[in-house]
Amino acid sequence: MPQSRVVQEQNFLGNEAPRQKPTIKDVARASGASVTAVSYVLNNSRTVGVQTRERVLAAAQELGYRPNPLARGLITGRTQAFGTLVRDLQSYITTRIIAGVEKAAREQGYKMLLAPHNQDPSQAVSALHDLTARRMDGIISISGNSDEHPEIIAALPAAGLPYVLAFYRPSETARADSVVVDNRQGGYVATRHLLDLGRRRIAFVGGPAANNASRERLKGYRQAHAEMDLTPDEALIVSQHFMVEGGMRAAEQLLRDGVTPPDAVFACNDHIAAGFIRGCREKGLRVPDDVAVVGFDDHDMCPALDPPLTSMRMPLPQVGQLCVERLIYRLEQGAAWEPETITLPCSLVIRQSA
Repeated sequence: MPQSRVVQEQNFLGNEAPRQKPTIKDVARASGASVTAVSYVLNNSRTVGVQTRERVLAAAQELGYRPNPLARGLITGRTQAFGTLVRDLQSYITTRIIAGVEKAAREQGYKMLLAPHNQDPSQAVSALHDLTARRMDGIISISGNSDEHPEIIAALPAAGLPYVLAFYRPSETARADSVVVDNRQGGYVATRHLLDLGRRRIAFVGGPAANNASRERLKGYRQAHAEMDLTPDEALIVSQHFMVEGGMRAAEQLLRDGVTPPDAVFACNDHIAAGFIRGCREKGLRVPDDVAVVGFDDHDMCPALDPPLTSMRMPLPQVGQLCVERLIYRLEQGAAWEPETITLPCSLVIRQSA
């Protein structure tokens, strides 16, 4: 079973001015070791004395030294390339994760090859065979829906390459790394924000009932109520598709004549929230005066909505970056590697809808 680690939100953007890259000779000079010894340490190719190793690693870190990708590839036998198995190239979540993967891979001297499969198992298996034939060093599998087709999950270890899961978790028995966002924490923070505003009839508009992210966000919604000794009205908890039309249908259901309307809505994604805001307008209700609305994803459209949408932001580029770091770590650790699940927190971006 993979270990779990929850990390705090970080700033992954560097603003340093470009500078000349240090060389292996610079590391040797700074550490007092020979160039050969430095090479052994940095490539982990031969045993070197503990004190020498510590001096070399300290000097390399202080200088910001990174091995030349081509030279490292010749020594390690790697291709310095990752395959990125992608469920949906049009997904906002997926494109943001890919941006993080590409940036981190480039900085570490790796190339990235995209292999979309559109959740078609046969297409995914074919893509995995192609990545294996191209001698990729490893695979990052991205599903922007927090779930993946079981046949695709089974095909990953069968490909025989190291892999990391982005945005969805492995099974309890799988030996696999993954980087995910804390959907339950996000649901809790969104709901707690509405409760702190004094709203008490808070509706939850989730995605399809089988969707893992929607279920986790609902758990956070319930947790926030429980902490304040409140019991949500079950009639206010509905499921729809992750689309604008889903939000409009939810508004028709929750704002129909003859029922007490909610005074707030936590929508499981921003498209649902946008549709619900439109539905409120058609019913003559004002947002946020009559109904406060919070979305999830912090999509680029949020500031452009009327009113601008309060939403939970997921650290998607960081998901991609940490997948690259974890895959490289696995390659370098070899038989000593142990799987880990890294969970990143979401953050609330407050705008005028709540």
